[in-house]
Amino acid sequence: MSEPVNIAAIDAGSNAIRVAICAASSPSDINPLVKERVPVRLGHHTFVRGELDPQTLDQAVSAFGRFRKLFDQYGVTHYRAVSTSAVRNAKNRETLLHRLYHDTQIELEVIDGQEEARIVRKAVLNAFPGKKKPKTIVDLGGGSLEVTNRVADDWHTASMRIGTVRLMETFGLTGAISPDEAKMMRRYVASLLHSAVPLDELEANTFTAACGGNAEELANLFGTRDEKLGKSILTTEALETALPKLLKYDVDKRIAKFGVRRDRAEVMGVAALVFAAVMEVLSLDRIVVPQVGIREGLLLEL
Repeated sequence: MSEPVNIAAIDAGSNAIRVAICAASSPSDINPLVKERVPVRLGHHTFVRGELDPQTLDQAVSAFGRFRKLFDQYGVTHYRAVSTSAVRNAKNRETLLHRLYHDTQIELEVIDGQEEARIVRKAVLNAFPGKKKPKTIVDLGGGSLEVTNRVADDWHTASMRIGTVRLMETFGLTGAISPDEAKMMRRYVASLLHSAVPLDELEANTFTAACGGNAEELANLFGTRDEKLGKSILTTEALETALPKLLKYDVDKRIAKFGVRRDRAEVMGVAALVFAAVMEVLSLDRIVVPQVGIREGLLLEL
């Protein structure tokens, strides 16, 4: 066995920034050393105003300063740091990239939806080591939704501007969500799915994996465990049953009832509506949540 090297991955998403540092001897032998999630919402105001605000910039630089110290502490020799929808939508993204490199010597790469989907796909397929692997992958973030489908021997990705922070701030859904607002949101998401995803190429109830922090939280709260797969499952029935209660609560009640962080409580109602619309349009009776994402895909490639 080769001598382990310490590698790191940073996912600067629209709702939070995540870092993982691991000791790696091979692609199949990656041992976590530290994982952190920092609630810096790069999408705050960005999707409405078109740029990152000064406070968010400062918070991001501070978070990366913390990551730099961790890199040095653990002797990280290889890393990849990527940013997604919020940063690629921000007119002043170069200000952020320059400050991060100047202050922390960490180079942040802005990737598009196709690259984002490719990295997530790598992590998902690795999470299912047997022959049975997902044919559809749904990745919901703060700024975008990627739906990736296996068609014949290729993968096709539709990247849409459907993200939890984007929808919450654009439509002002910052608390309890009324039945009329819920119907409007589901129709909006469904219309974008119909226009972007080749639905005629999909089979009903195809084996589908769902990624992102909200998918994981919703599965933890309302899902079950599939022991054969060793993964969490969220059924359409369970989600639709939970929706009315989830939507009628404001943020403080969601925190109290479900024991979630404030930044999760703020977006989980919107996320539940997006997944409900996705499952309806794609004719899915359940989704599997492997609890992997961009970080895990980056680590595999490193």
